[in-house]
Amino acid sequence: MTAMQRRKGKAGDTAATRGSAKRKASLISAGRKPKAETGDAKPADPYKRLMASLAANGPMGNAITMVNFATATFGADLSLVDATMVLREMADVVHNGDLSPAELMLIAQASALNAIFCEMARRAALNICDVEAADRYMRLALQAQDQCRSTWEALVAIKKPPTPLAAPEAIHAGAKHG
Repeated sequence: MTAMQRRKGKAGDTAATRGSAKRKASLISAGRKPKAETGDAKPADPYKRLMASLAANGPMGNAITMVNFATATFGADLSLVDATMVLREMADVVHNGDLSPAELMLIAQASALNAIFCEMARRAALNICDVEAADRYMRLALQAQDQCRSTWEALVAIKKPPTPLAAPEAIHAGAKHG
């Protein structure tokens, strides 16, 4: 056994593994079960695995949110399965390079935000004698206006992505040849 191995304890043993073993022993002696190591993990219950998969699935989680919020507007007939399928289809279209669904959504959102701005500004004007209410409505109007601006900026970024700047190496390489 080398001096390094003696310092560590047993051959191949490190302070971290000794500490881990001590923690396990203390948990067991206290009547508690230690957590499973990554290598010791058992396969999950199939139902729990399915639920975790659905929770991690972007379209499914967003479809649930969409159905929960849109049911009051579109009625109880809004189907979670259909909403998930539509979101998946939209994702496939965008994945294939067609950004028209994103553009349409952003244009619609900007229009809705502009309508919110106009309504909140109108309410602020109607409540001008009640400074607190007028202030609250005007703040909401300005927040909607700011979100509308951000939405339009996002749309412009999709339509005309910024051009990347040339890397300094490319600039220097061009100067050497000239």
